[in-house]
Amino acid sequence: MKRFFYIDFLKAIGIILVVFGHVYQVHDNFYYFIYSFHMPLFFLLSGVFFKYGISVKELLKKRISSMIIPYLFFYITTYLYWLLIERNMRAESGGVSAEWWKPIIGLFIESPDHNFMAHNNPLWFIPSLFSIEIMACYLVRNTKRSKLYIVSLLLLLFSTWWPTFHITLPFGLVMACCCFTFFILGHEIQFINNVKQLSKKKVILYS
Repeated sequence: MKRFFYIDFLKAIGIILVVFGHVYQVHDNFYYFIYSFHMPLFFLLSGVFFKYGISVKELLKKRISSMIIPYLFFYITTYLYWLLIERNMRAESGGVSAEWWKPIIGLFIESPDHNFMAHNNPLWFIPSLFSIEIMACYLVRNTKRSKLYIVSLLLLLFSTWWPTFHITLPFGLVMACCCFTFFILGHEIQFINNVKQLSKKKVILYS
């Protein structure tokens, strides 16, 4: 897909907001603004650049090697650092640290309790994106475009209803359902851009 300046600009804005949110202590209102904006933005941009023509089986093979294996590597290595060094340092300084076993469970489930990924909380994004891509790959290929937004809305409603049962799901599925709409909006942007490019080519061809 042809590169667009505004896409690169949005990515830059998103990266700046991520750095602000994770590094600097900002006012609560600005903090909530950042987190209500930059993650939906990244899911939207992921939808813009996702290749929808690929099969689910092929996508699984690619994402296991390019996403899940690196995710497991960083999850385990940062957990070991946290367990052997950082957790002890926090305890010595009087800080509160999560139980050692919680991040092990956090590898398999999604939880609103940040202690389940206390060693590296930003990693939650990877399994959620993985789940979204698998869902989008299947649904875009097997659902009419007009019905895709209804499915997105139903998934969004599910993400607000399911947590009331206090039952956790693996691979960030609840968050994936919540953010699926932004990913599909990215797909719509990609579709519109492709139509515009095709129209321009036809104009040039017949002019």
